[in-house]
Amino acid sequence: MKINLLKYLLLTMLAVGPLGARASDDGVLTKLDLTNIEKQASERVTVTLDKSMLEFAAGFLPKEGSDTKKLQNLITNLDGIYVRDFSFDGGKAYSQSDVEAIRKQLPASWSKMVEVRGKENVDFYVMRDGDKFKGFFLIDAEPSELALVNIQGSIRPEQLSELQGFAGIPNGIFKQEKDKGKDKDPAPKDNDDGKK
Repeated sequence: MKINLLKYLLLTMLAVGPLGARASDDGVLTKLDLTNIEKQASERVTVTLDKSMLEFAAGFLPKEGSDTKKLQNLITNLDGIYVRDFSFDGGKAYSQSDVEAIRKQLPASWSKMVEVRGKENVDFYVMRDGDKFKGFFLIDAEPSELALVNIQGSIRPEQLSELQGFAGIPNGIFKQEKDKGKDKDPAPKDNDDGKK
């Protein structure tokens, strides 16, 4: 769990209490009932950043560097980032029915774009307005961790990796989908090499 990364951000957010009190909760993740999962989790991280809080958090980014400028430009087009990251010890792990309950709570305006099933179960949903993406929702269910990431605002899928590590979004969480798809392509070449 990315606890250390979040401590600084969360403490900083607490320092601006009145600003946070005026924040609007318009992310779909804030409306989901996660009570059963919360009861079972040994650790949990909650990040709720609306547009004004994103602008505040962006102020703590380094002032120089092309990556920083790209991230700052990207943040200006976002309406919110909402993260719920749960860790589970031993036999207290969530069930697949808990994850299915999350899927069923998503409004019909969210369409599933990617589904991965195996040791790790991943669901990636998008919300569109015509040909424009207006939001992303990721469910990353590992045996001892469950991460839910909701990004609201104008952003393209290829830009998601630029947000990794920011505002509690786990590193590698978006690149994973691309890498898993690529893993299947080299297989025939590897088999040909093995036959020689």
